[in-house]
Amino acid sequence: MKIDGANLASGILSQIKNKTDELRIEGIVPALAIIYAGDNKSSESYIRQKIKKGGEVGVEIELFRFKKNSTTEELINLITKLNSDKKFHGIIIQRPIFEKFNKKEILNSIKDEKDIDGFNKNSYFKVPVAEAVWEIISSVTDPHSKSILVIGKGQAGGKPIIEFLKKKGINPLLADTRIKDLSSLTKKADIIVSAVGKKIITPEIIKKGVILIGVGISNKNSTLYGDYNEEEVEKIASFYTPTPGGVGPVNVAFLLKNVVDAAILAKSKV
Repeated sequence: MKIDGANLASGILSQIKNKTDELRIEGIVPALAIIYAGDNKSSESYIRQKIKKGGEVGVEIELFRFKKNSTTEELINLITKLNSDKKFHGIIIQRPIFEKFNKKEILNSIKDEKDIDGFNKNSYFKVPVAEAVWEIISSVTDPHSKSILVIGKGQAGGKPIIEFLKKKGINPLLADTRIKDLSSLTKKADIIVSAVGKKIITPEIIKKGVILIGVGISNKNSTLYGDYNEEEVEKIASFYTPTPGGVGPVNVAFLLKNVVDAAILAKSKV
């Protein structure tokens, strides 16, 4: 059965809208700054979704673009200004960014109370994609009662999901694209969270009734693809997330929730 991420996200977005309405009565408008220094079509799609959904729930979003000939220093200078700008409650670096930039230095320059992506060690917030995966799994089963495999250990996907699961008391099976016999793990797993960004899950390596959560995305000819072909797995999996319309909408909803929580946090410090 296909998991409708947009439907799951709608409940979260409704709660966010109620909070932004209350904040606006007090003259507070939650605002997010998106910094983008890349040319990835999948990222462009996510940016559009964030801006669209932000507008629907009352979160203002401003996009700051940097070209490839920009410098790490220029990005950090902007972040320094945004850190002290009371208008913005959250700052994110839309990934992936051009390889030339010092990613760690750029991310570390964001104040912990504005790091709504939750990537920094002392961030005040949970990583939205990890929360999204947990929300989706919990909507169809008890995550604690199943064996979970996470494929991919990337900084923006697999790694925070793995860390989130461990904090929930779950020790997931782990794999990446370098493993020689992926099927030895996939056939054991009740739930597979794939955060690779290319087709890696095929019918012959999964067991009947598996739950598939597709985090990774790729873009070909302006079409988004996940880590598995939905037509191939729909009769094998008990539940699966589509691409688009699966993890993405829930991820965006939790990101916007963090913006609103950041605005409430800033209000409490006034």
